[in-house]
Amino acid sequence: MFSMSKSRSGSGREGDLARTGGLAIADPALADAAALLIAAGYTVTAPIEHVEHPRLSAREQQVAELLLEGASNKIIARALDISVHTAKFHVTAVLEKVGARNRADAVSIILREGLIAL
Repeated sequence: MFSMSKSRSGSGREGDLARTGGLAIADPALADAAALLIAAGYTVTAPIEHVEHPRLSAREQQVAELLLEGASNKIIARALDISVHTAKFHVTAVLEKVGARNRADAVSIILREGLIAL
């Protein structure tokens, strides 16, 4: 957790922690900005730790590329010369690895995380 410097108002660490919703923020300018956001009804949370990108197998990368093109399971199966059942299996594996709820979510995550080079 970050340590906080004394606030400009002189209320000390406890006052700053209360103003920023319990977050310890070292920079007084950031603490003031967080306090304004909280006062406006926003929720301010600590930064999320960086997580590594999921590792997709070569076949899953091929399936992900086809998902980006909007391909159905049948089209994926034909393009990769596999059964529709196997295509569904690979699509499910991609969705699970990227943490997606559905195909559209998977496409969004794949693009946002740069998992497939366009």
